Amino acid sequence: MESSFSSGLGFGINIPTEFRKDGYLYSEAGGRIVVSVKEEKALDFANFLQQKGFPHVHLGEVQGKQVIIDGEILDQVSEYQKIYDGSLGEKLS
Repeated sequence: MESSFSSGLGFGINIPTEFRKDGYLYSEAGGRIVVSVKEEKALDFANFLQQKGFPHVHLGEVQGKQVIIDGEILDQVSEYQKIYDGSLGEKLS
């Protein structure tokens, strides 16, 4: 989510059914990174990861300005940024 704030771009992702959504999205356990790759380079990148033996999954795509998870439109990225930017300050004031 935080990666979307600087660009304002939204995303659509699909979470594997064997995972809880909150754990998959917000867990800080394990060594995971999210990488954005241009569509025309996606297959090359996936092949590179496979050749190197790095487990990977295609999570979704950058699109529009909305947050879409498992086909459900949740809100605009800008609305999540307002919550993120204001939550700590509101608690401390």
